[in-house]
Amino acid sequence: MERTTAIPCPVRRSAVRQVPAASAWPVTDGVVVLVPPGPGDRGALVAGRDAESQRWLGSGDLDPVACVRVGAALVGWVDYDTERDWLGPHEVNVGYNVFPAHRRRGYATRAVSLLLDVLRRSTDYERANLAIDVANVASLGVARALGVSLLDRVLDATGAVVAVHFGIDVGGPRPDLPGL
Repeated sequence: MERTTAIPCPVRRSAVRQVPAASAWPVTDGVVVLVPPGPGDRGALVAGRDAESQRWLGSGDLDPVACVRVGAALVGWVDYDTERDWLGPHEVNVGYNVFPAHRRRGYATRAVSLLLDVLRRSTDYERANLAIDVANVASLGVARALGVSLLDRVLDATGAVVAVHFGIDVGGPRPDLPGL
């Protein structure tokens, strides 16, 4: 169901994120590999920021759930959070970044798809959301390639659409996961 709202996208609330167990990693599709950040990755993650990534993601702290690797190269990261006021129960917001030298090769789509698989297998979240600025053509392409559904349009004070929220089903309650 699509809705239209005038709430700002980056509002945060306090929540505890379910982190997949170590046994959930690594995951691969044969090209992209997702692995938890290791020693020394933080510097490369920060160095991978550029003006484009800061435009869409800001310059906040980096502690992603997984690094994106292609071969031996660290090419980006994927993450999710539960701290957005616009998220419903059992929903997560997915974020990602591919470093400039590795963009436009399909790595973001592959990495987000792998993260969605991890969420399906290892958490009890029901829906993953992508909040995308309407000017972010590359991320709109990722959403289109993933086949996500339009959930919401975010409006500015003039009524213009400035962002869109997409969603994709990732499962639901998992009775086989202890403590969830």
